[in-house]
Amino acid sequence: MVANFRERQAAAGARRESRLQVKIETFERRFEKELLRETMVPRLRAVGQILKEQIQVNLNVPVIKKKGRAVPSSRSKLGEFPRADNKDLRNRIFVDASDITTMKVVRVGTPFDYGLIHETRPEVNGKNRSFLRRTLTEMWPRVRGIMVSGGSVGRR
Repeated sequence: MVANFRERQAAAGARRESRLQVKIETFERRFEKELLRETMVPRLRAVGQILKEQIQVNLNVPVIKKKGRAVPSSRSKLGEFPRADNKDLRNRIFVDASDITTMKVVRVGTPFDYGLIHETRPEVNGKNRSFLRRTLTEMWPRVRGIMVSGGSVGRR
């Protein structure tokens, strides 16, 4: 009889312990989601904005114009960022963080077709004129610092 009582107590204790573990796991998942929303989402938004601003700075060098036409020698050289002819490319860089809480993604880009040509065909006119990927590559240590440790979001 004593053995049967101890078995029942052990079984009841195991059930209580398993319920406790389920509650703890549920709390941990909820806590992780809240933590993600409170820490990572602002970091992603900050990274998107920092990249956008740096891309705009990189595209800020204008071509020289005479009589309303760009001087060919003032166009971007091999390895340079594209130079601004009418500033549309620079002014239309966007940051899309609309579905950031569900997808954990921030998109930085341009709506112009020639922006896509610069990014996907580095051999255009024999020049590497990528400006989105190149800016991300240059900014990667700072982006990584922000995402990993919540490093400085301000300007450097």
